[in-house]
This record gives sequence, C-alpha cells and structure tokens, in this order.
Amino acid sequence: DSGGGSVVRARTLYIPSAFTPNGDGKNELMKVFSNCPVTGELQIFNRWGQLVYQTTDLQKGWNGIFNSLQQTTGAYVYHVSYKYVFRPGSFTKKGTFILIR
Repeated sequence: DSGGGSVVRARTLYIPSAFTPNGDGKNELMKVFSNCPVTGELQIFNRWGQLVYQTTDLQKGWNGIFNSLQQTTGAYVYHVSYKYVFRPGSFTKKGTFILIR
C-alpha cells in the first residue's frame, strides 16, 4: 500500500520586497505570485500616495513606468485585494517594496 494520501498545500500569495526594472530580463515586473489561482486587484502608490499603477489582472505587473517616465529608485506601497478561485472569502494584503534601478 503506497498510502494514497493527498497532500494539502497551503494557499500562499507572495509579493516581492524589491524589483529591478533595468532591462536585463530578470525581475523586471512588480507583480503578485500565488501557488493557486487568484483574482483581484493590485494597486501601487508612490511615496506621496499617488496611484502609479493599477490592474485587475494579477498575471500582469508594473514595469516601473508612470506617465511614460521611469520612476525613481525608492520605496513604494502596494495594496492587493484578492480572492482564491476555489475558496470563499476575500482578502487584502498591504506593504512596501523597493524599486531598484
């Protein structure tokens, strides 16, 4: 008997603490990562509270550009409202990250 038990994975939502949109093809987007399907909205604000990015497609991410201008190195704030596709309830996550040039 192989046991046949199923493994239950915890649902996790991960938001990086930094990203580097410098054109090297690595870590170019600030985005939400999850180990299971999620829907929701991602908002990113600069240090003055100005909304610089917003999407309802959590597969997309911010490239560090706002109003056609590369944004400066520094701290930004994110707010994610999300739902796991196969689980009831809504969740939010807020925090900061660093844009590094």
